[in-house]
Amino acid sequence: MAYLEAFLLYLVVVIFIFILFYGVGVLLYMFYAYFKLSYKHGNITFKIYKNHFYALLKAKTFRFLVLAYFATFGFFYINQASDYFGDDRAYPQAKAYKIVSDLVLFHYDFFISNRNLYYKPSGLKYINTYQKVQNYLMQKGFEYIPKDDAERAIWKYEYFYSQYIRAMAAPIDFEKLHKSDLGYILRIGGHPTIYKPQAKGMLIEIESLLDSLMDKPMKDKYYDEVNRYTTTILFSEWWEKYSFLHYTLGVRTPHEVLTNQYTELTTLWTDDKEYLERLNKLSNHLDITKKKIDNSKILQKEIKRHKLLYPDLMGLRVKFISNLTYSDMQYNEISCKNNMLQKYFIYKTEFLDYARADRIFKSLSRGESWLSRSLASDTLEDYLLNTFCGVNANNLELDGEVFSYSKTYNKTKKIIEGFEDGR
Repeated sequence: MAYLEAFLLYLVVVIFIFILFYGVGVLLYMFYAYFKLSYKHGNITFKIYKNHFYALLKAKTFRFLVLAYFATFGFFYINQASDYFGDDRAYPQAKAYKIVSDLVLFHYDFFISNRNLYYKPSGLKYINTYQKVQNYLMQKGFEYIPKDDAERAIWKYEYFYSQYIRAMAAPIDFEKLHKSDLGYILRIGGHPTIYKPQAKGMLIEIESLLDSLMDKPMKDKYYDEVNRYTTTILFSEWWEKYSFLHYTLGVRTPHEVLTNQYTELTTLWTDDKEYLERLNKLSNHLDITKKKIDNSKILQKEIKRHKLLYPDLMGLRVKFISNLTYSDMQYNEISCKNNMLQKYFIYKTEFLDYARADRIFKSLSRGESWLSRSLASDTLEDYLLNTFCGVNANNLELDGEVFSYSKTYNKTKKIIEGFEDGR
């Protein structure tokens, strides 16, 4: 019954898209025909206009386009079904609904750009409608997937968060903006005053999904061998960028960002036990992910399709160990012998060796490799290793990049003073 219902839903979506876009196309053509016929015949009768419409429907080009449309979505269904119903896949009844969801997602991605959706209020009504449809289809599929199976996290990523993750964006409160264009948002950067409370809810949800990907079983072999790790990398990138929302979403005005209270808010994570436990677990899981990629041909094939994933993984490993080191030195030994600082140096060296030797990484433009470079640079730990621990700058920098870190935090000052006192 699930297969039949899902297939009928698929036909409904295909027909709806057909009516929506071909219907609009026909209307536009008939408007054009009306003015053309008026110019040619003067006052045209309904019969002339009707005959012109029938002629359009009988035209070989129009019939070919209709046939091509339905053939395209027929092949789409066959292609998805041949993948999802394979021997190494799990929950075929759920996958029947996933094919319909994939079609809705395809339509969503193809016709609505990320900028229109997330940086302009005009796309919000479309987003809400889309999410209601996808949530219905997802819940139908989840009837056949156990609650403790991490495949649910893959679905939620694809249908609700992939657009945000790819754009590295978060839900924005447009009422707080002086302008609603992308340029304004880019100029003010990751300003805490522009995000909706929904952004923090998204952060909490992604934390939960990350926990699922790290801890829960996954019966689907392909998802377990590939998507578990690729999705973890993507979620981790977004989570790292927006983790500040836990502590700064209450900031009301741009002026408050210039205060000492705000700068200290951004370091509260060093005392957040739950955050640090997840960060440590994620750091360990990214180590596992790297080993999996290095030893799995099927994962390597997927990584090649998304050439920035592996560089970002290497950068994330450095960033996470940097944060853990920073937190550790708030309460433990502040010296070059600190275990976490030594571990950081190992991870940073691994990143630099990779970046200097890997052919694919070296072929990336500066813009393409910006994220991975930024994750693995501008750290206090580099400054400490070079200034107090005798590590040559060439062993800490990539392409002559200069050390840069914020000196505005009291916790940073405490660490530097600890090194200076112990020297």
